[in-house]
Amino acid sequence: MTELKQKLDRRKKDRFFGFTVDTKLKQLPPCQSKKCEADFLLFYERAKKYISEKCVFSDTSFHSKVAKLGLTTAVPFEDYNAAVQACNLDIDMDGLYEEYAMVEGSFSSPEMEGCHSEERYLKLFSKADVPLVNLRKISA
Repeated sequence: MTELKQKLDRRKKDRFFGFTVDTKLKQLPPCQSKKCEADFLLFYERAKKYISEKCVFSDTSFHSKVAKLGLTTAVPFEDYNAAVQACNLDIDMDGLYEEYAMVEGSFSSPEMEGCHSEERYLKLFSKADVPLVNLRKISA
């Protein structure tokens, strides 16, 4: 969500509404074009306000804790613990720790480079010798 907010900020600053819209705006009379532009800028503001109200952008927010489970970087066990608590999941934390210890090295392996979150989890689950029940609950 932070990325979306940044994109909206940049589009507003640059007054960019997409190539097709920009082309159509140039075909309108100047007064009508300016009114449309003002409406689009207002839309960006409303979208940013909505995102800010619905998503907390702090390190302690629910979204921040859950986002770390995307496996885009090495994930310390404490982040799993925080996410489980934030989501109020019924997980065997001792079992999760054991599963985490089994697959921890895989998080930063060269095989994971360039993979999206879903692909990373799929690779972890497909190569595991045990069912990784708790990790599966978290990834769902």
